[in-house]
Parts: sequence; structure tokens; C-alpha cells
Amino acid sequence: AGDACVQAVAQAVQQAMVRSTDMVARYGGEELVAVLPDTDVAGAATVAAADAPTARTRSAPREAAVVGS
Repeated sequence: AGDACVQAVAQAVQQAMVRSTDMVARYGGEELVAVLPDTDVAGAATVAAADAPTARTRSAPREAAVVGS
């Protein structure tokens, strides 16, 4: 289920990318990286702000952690 969730989020974020040169890739187990060529910090922040709601709506709800007594 974890792989499917990461793939769904990556696909949704990739579809939200505007420029054909931008891409999303899996980095490690559950992390994603957005490659934004020729983008300054302000531009990257704009992309991140636009993609965050998309990623949140595609992510799976997490089960509550149970802490032993």
C-alpha cells in the first residue's frame, strides 16, 4: 500500500507541473524530489506551495500510533 501511495502522489504532483522540463522522481523509500531546471528559490517556493495541496489530497491517511504503557 505504501508504494501505491507514493506512486499516486508522484503522479498527481507530476501532472500539476506546468513546464515540460519539470519532473518528479522518487528519492529513497518514501521521499519525492521535484527537479525544476532554471528555477530560482522564489519559483521553487511557488511550485511547492501549488503542489502541496495536491500531495496532501493524494496521500493515504495514517493510522494513529499506539504507545505502550
